[in-house]
Amino acid sequence: MELFHYHYWTPFLEETEKWYEALGFSVVLRMGKKDGVFQTFNPPMKWEEFRDTNVMFRIIEMRRGRVNVTFGFGKRPIFDHLGILVSEDEYKKICERAKNIGWTVDGNNRRTFIHTPYQMKVELQLRHDVVGDGDIRIMKMNIILPTEEAVHTMKSVLEGLQEIEYMLGEKTGLKQVYIKDTEYLDVKDTNGVVVISEPVVSIQEITYDMRPMIKEFMVQNWGDDLMVSQGHKHHLSELAGFVAMTEDSIIGIVTYNKENDRCEIVSLDSIKERKGIGTMLLQCVEGKMQEIGCYEMWLITSNDNTHAMHFYQKRGYHMHALHRGAIHEARKIKPTIPLVTKEGIQIESEIEFRKRL
Repeated sequence: MELFHYHYWTPFLEETEKWYEALGFSVVLRMGKKDGVFQTFNPPMKWEEFRDTNVMFRIIEMRRGRVNVTFGFGKRPIFDHLGILVSEDEYKKICERAKNIGWTVDGNNRRTFIHTPYQMKVELQLRHDVVGDGDIRIMKMNIILPTEEAVHTMKSVLEGLQEIEYMLGEKTGLKQVYIKDTEYLDVKDTNGVVVISEPVVSIQEITYDMRPMIKEFMVQNWGDDLMVSQGHKHHLSELAGFVAMTEDSIIGIVTYNKENDRCEIVSLDSIKERKGIGTMLLQCVEGKMQEIGCYEMWLITSNDNTHAMHFYQKRGYHMHALHRGAIHEARKIKPTIPLVTKEGIQIESEIEFRKRL
C-alpha cells in the first residue's frame, strides 16, 4: 500500500493551483462545467483565458513524482478523501473489512471509494499510472477524526497502512502532509493544509574523488578544513567518513580517525538540524567500526558547545575527561580559534566523550 493522493473542495481554485505549482507540481487535468456542459481547460490554457467565464470546476488534478493532488470548487475548504495505491490482494481485504462493518464500497473501472461515517472517503486505486516516476512521494498524512472509536475503526479497515497518523479534533480534516522531496519545506497551503517536505537523503562513504567538494563544504561551514583535537592536527577533507547528500549537494558530513582499537569522531556537521542527519551519519561510523572489531568511540568538543554535549549524551556517549586549557594549546596550531563566544563564554577547555559499542 502507498499513500499517493488527497482531494478537497475549495473556493480558492486558482490560488491553490498556483501554490502547488510553486512547489513543482504540474497540472494534468482541469475539468469543469461551462454553459451546462463539462469541458476541459488543460494546459497550455492559462487562467486568463477562462477566469471570467463562470466555469464551475469539478476537478483540477496536479502531480509531482508519486504525489497526486486534486481539488474542485466548494464554498469553503473541505477535505474530501485520501487515496491509496493497492495491490489486488490488498484491495480485496480492505473492501471486505469495510463491508463487514457496514460501510458502502462504490467501485468502477477507474477507482473505488469507501464511504466512511466520518465525513471523508477513502479511494482505492489499482491503476499505478495515476502517479509519475521518481522518489518524490507522500511519507505521512496527519488526519483529524472526531473520536477514539473512529481512529480505531479506520486503523482496522486500513490495516497495514503505517503512513497515516490520526489526531483527535471536532471535525474530520487533513492537517499535515509529509512529502519526500528535494528540499526542506514547512508551509501551509491556501486551504490550511500544512505541507512538510524533506529531501531524499543518501548516505555515502567518502571517496578520494569527493575530497575537493568536501574541502569546499568545510571551508564554507568551518572557515577551513583544519581541526585540532588533543594537540593533533587534522585536515578534515583528507579523513575517512560519510556524507549525506541530496541530489548533488552535501547536507552533512562526519569524519573519523581510527587508530589501533579506538575511533575518534573528528567532526560531525549537518546543515539541517533536527532532521536525523547527524544521527544517521554517526550510526554509519559506529556500524563500520563494529564490523571491523573496533568498539571504543571517542570525541572532543569545546567547553562552550552545549548543543554537541546534549547530542552525544543522548546517543550513549558519556563525559570522560575535562582537559583544562587544551584549547589555548590548540590555538598555537590554529590561531583562528575564537577566544570567546558571541555570548561571552571563554573557549578554553576540551571535553572528552567516550562510548563503548
